[in-house]
Amino acid sequence: MVLTEIFDNVSNIADLSHYHVETAQVRSDDLAKKILRVTSDHGRDYDIRISDEAQLENGSAFEVGDHKLLVLSVIPDEVIVIAPNGIDQMGVIAQMRHETLDARLFMS
Repeated sequence: MVLTEIFDNVSNIADLSHYHVETAQVRSDDLAKKILRVTSDHGRDYDIRISDEAQLENGSAFEVGDHKLLVLSVIPDEVIVIAPNGIDQMGVIAQMRHETLDARLFMS
């Protein structure tokens, strides 16, 4: 099934108990894509094709039938938080960042 329009965010839906909810887990970098293929927790495959103006986010819900929703759930990212003591350490850490995991740099 091809989904082209975001219904709403699941956090904005007043009475979720009126819907049967399927969940599809996606990576955070998948949220930037305009074309995406996902598999729900019920084993159903969906193609998502949204317009350039639309933006996927954690909790984006798509109508897949009468009182049925597909909700995107973002898998948490592993990051390393580093707080260098000075500009010299920041330069060394910035170089290492390009060679290893995603890291968030904060100056104190």
